[in-house]
Amino acid sequence: MARLVKVGTASGETAWNEALADPKIDDVLLLEPGFYRLDQPLDLVDLTFKGLGASPEDTVIYANFKMTASTRYGTFENVHLMQAGEPLVRLPSSSNAYLTFRHCLVEGNGKASAPAIDAAGQVNLEIYSSIFRQASVSLQAGSDFSLEIADSEFAGAAYTPISLSGSGTASINTSRFAGGPVMVKEETAQVEMELNKVTLPLLYLQGTSSLDAVEANFTNDTYGLRVQDTCYANLLNCSLQGAVSLAGVCLLVAQNVVMDKLTLQDRANAVLAGGAIRRGIALRDVSLADLNRVKLAASGEAALVEMSGSAAVTGKDLVFQGPSHRIAAKDQAAMEAGVLASSQREIELALTGEAQVELEGVKSRLV
Repeated sequence: MARLVKVGTASGETAWNEALADPKIDDVLLLEPGFYRLDQPLDLVDLTFKGLGASPEDTVIYANFKMTASTRYGTFENVHLMQAGEPLVRLPSSSNAYLTFRHCLVEGNGKASAPAIDAAGQVNLEIYSSIFRQASVSLQAGSDFSLEIADSEFAGAAYTPISLSGSGTASINTSRFAGGPVMVKEETAQVEMELNKVTLPLLYLQGTSSLDAVEANFTNDTYGLRVQDTCYANLLNCSLQGAVSLAGVCLLVAQNVVMDKLTLQDRANAVLAGGAIRRGIALRDVSLADLNRVKLAASGEAALVEMSGSAAVTGKDLVFQGPSHRIAAKDQAAMEAGVLASSQREIELALTGEAQVELEGVKSRLV
């Protein structure tokens, strides 16, 4: 049966060091507002740390924790956790545990070499209504994880706030990320990721992974999404300030998505319905793009569509916008599309090699 242990300095309360000297499994440590410090990493033994202050900032814990092979869970609620030199919480390859943060402020040391959460084993990581400040999460290659983040914020980290290299699921809802990219990295990664109403700079998706994003906002001006290897990405009602880059044998399905530019190479495939591309589309190698009711624009002398290799574009009910009025293709590239509307009366076709472009609904001429 769980014990409620009130920790503080008042009469009848248990001192901090005493409470941790011989903790019992399932102890709930109720921490009075104050500053608590651990000079040595603590092995978690199924403990809950719960701050009794009005906000997380009232109860500060400066420490490092380690989850051992026998640890089932560790829970932090309403506390301000300050990371010392090592990871705040380390889960070795032998671990198989739940780690939960509720209404916490987690403050890292700002170093990419020491993430706040560093997991190499099996972990169910839950982050709810919390702020991670200069603190990152690293789920290493070989880890087996379930990650859930909701109503939380990651701020101040110039490096990647979330790095996923193992296999598992990641569900992120109504949260905000600032700083570096969220990354699913390594060719061996097998991650199923879901984003719902999330704001983040950019996302890298690698390995054999999948992404389902609904109403996500990607804020990086250069790239918002980079997908490669054999990944699958499905976007619905999303906005990207930067470009989408596809490589490898990946597939992108996007509905009502606004992006800056779309680039495809290798054997990448993109299927777009609705939405808009502000600075054109570029394809090479044997990549494919199917566009349906997409608004397509480009600035200055840039081409609406630029193709090379054996790349191909098919389109239906396209809308050409902006000052650009050129499509460029070379090698064996091909495009066949129907145009619903165009801001330019005539489209220039710059074709070399065996390239072919057929447009219906708008005049075109070779240049």
